[in-house]
Amino acid sequence: MKEIFLYNGFYDYTMQALIQEMQLQKDMDDISVRMNSGGGSVFSAQGFFKEMQSRRESGKTTTILVDGNASSCGFFSLYYADKVKILSTTKALAHRADMYIENESDQNLVDKTNDELKTLMLSRTTSDRFKEVTGVSIDEIFDRVKRVEVWLTAQNLVDIGLVKTENVMVLTPALAASISKNMSAYFGDFKEQTNLNSTIIMAEQNTKTPEAAIADERDRVSGWMSWLDVDANAVKAGIESGKTITAKEISEFSRKLADKSVLEALAANSITGIETPKTTELTPEAAHSKELEDFEKKLNDVANIKK
Repeated sequence: MKEIFLYNGFYDYTMQALIQEMQLQKDMDDISVRMNSGGGSVFSAQGFFKEMQSRRESGKTTTILVDGNASSCGFFSLYYADKVKILSTTKALAHRADMYIENESDQNLVDKTNDELKTLMLSRTTSDRFKEVTGVSIDEIFDRVKRVEVWLTAQNLVDIGLVKTENVMVLTPALAASISKNMSAYFGDFKEQTNLNSTIIMAEQNTKTPEAAIADERDRVSGWMSWLDVDANAVKAGIESGKTITAKEISEFSRKLADKSVLEALAANSITGIETPKTTELTPEAAHSKELEDFEKKLNDVANIKK
């Protein structure tokens, strides 16, 4: 089974790369997207959602495996997947779609999007069950005025009916090593594929209104800034160049995320049997919990998720 990694936010450029990877594997019966994401733009995510729907219509499936975080549109993407697998330490954040509203047209777009997401949730999760588990109703999640946010644990995701019990994986050293190995192989392969649609084409600036040009510039800078923790000098140079980040540069940043030091840290943080000072007395359960907490933190660091 081919694994595709989404260890980043949902933005136009990350979704473009993700969909390209999925289409390269379009003949495979099942594709797995391994995700650890703090969310992003639900409008950017629409292409990913449609790609999963298209695969289903053609008799193929998409599995999402959540290593650490599935928040915002990352959470809603789980509803589009044919199968969802999570770690016992997985967390998810649910809230309605939102954006800066300038006019009635913007509001109508947001309302329509939220209506679709609400219908999608209700197709898999009853309103009564969701409130029983979280203390918040689905109607409250999609309140047009208030912005309600609900954090869900792995058990919560099972209890609302989104994940089957047998698809909750307990994090073990062997599983951590497998994730690290697959991530290293994936980013290595991705680097070799960058001549496929390697450049994001910029629209002609003179056809845009000043407001649209400003919005585009904000998106361009945000594209670079997402990788600030990976290589600050390269990000600074990219912003100053005036160019939009390309798929080639994304792959290079991604490869740096999966370099030897990160992979070793991922594995090390989940190795059992680490000797602790004699003055520290931890029960086996507490020691295991600490290992899982450290591993989750490393996953969030890799995905550039701030808590």
